[in-house]
Amino acid sequence: KESFRNQNKIPQTKTILKSEIGNVSKNKKIRVSTSATESKLADIANRICEVESRLCFLEDAHRVQEGNPSASKAEVETLRQKMDDFENRERRNNLRFMGFHEGCEEDNAVKFLEEIIPKIFNINFPKGLEIERAHRLGSRPGRGEGSQALRPRPIIARFLRFQDRDRIAEAARKMGTVTWERRRIMVFADYSKLLSDRRMKFRECKKLLHEKSIRFSLNYPAVLMVKAPQGPRRFEDHKEALAFITSLD
Repeated sequence: KESFRNQNKIPQTKTILKSEIGNVSKNKKIRVSTSATESKLADIANRICEVESRLCFLEDAHRVQEGNPSASKAEVETLRQKMDDFENRERRNNLRFMGFHEGCEEDNAVKFLEEIIPKIFNINFPKGLEIERAHRLGSRPGRGEGSQALRPRPIIARFLRFQDRDRIAEAARKMGTVTWERRRIMVFADYSKLLSDRRMKFRECKKLLHEKSIRFSLNYPAVLMVKAPQGPRRFEDHKEALAFITSLD
């Protein structure tokens, strides 16, 4: 009889075990979801702090104009340059990644990049790669939006250590073409709109230098260094640089 009763308990035990396993699986999914939510909230909080800091500069500019209505354009421009410099310092540890298809990060861009970057760039990080935050830029493209829906949004990442950020940027530059799952992955520095526009003005200069096989570098913030036959030259004005490059044989 005892053996018969034990046999009857076996189906009940299986049912209980299945239920417990299901609960463990659900709890695991909840923890993953909670972790992703906490990461997004931390990212939002940091971005709010950055916005507040930039607003301080705008308030300073407003006070200058209120206290001195005849404030010169030079004074206002100085404040604008200070604000832009601060913004770019805040972006110093950032990189933008273009080419990763939508959804590949599965709502956890930090974990995705920490796992994929060492592989595709073949970099060993002795202390481990640590990313403070990462997210897509812009709103998610909806269905039926033509070519826009096919173009993935860039992922911007802020690295804990500048050295790691620098190693990734250097590896991308040396590799030239980086691919992942048959997609080309491009890496860019994260500059403010004002600084990006300043650097973009040297585009024609860089094109001519490539055609003439003259070595150069566009240094931070927007300084073109040209290794000309007669010696190195430094340009902060794109028009002066273009005139000089055009004159070279």
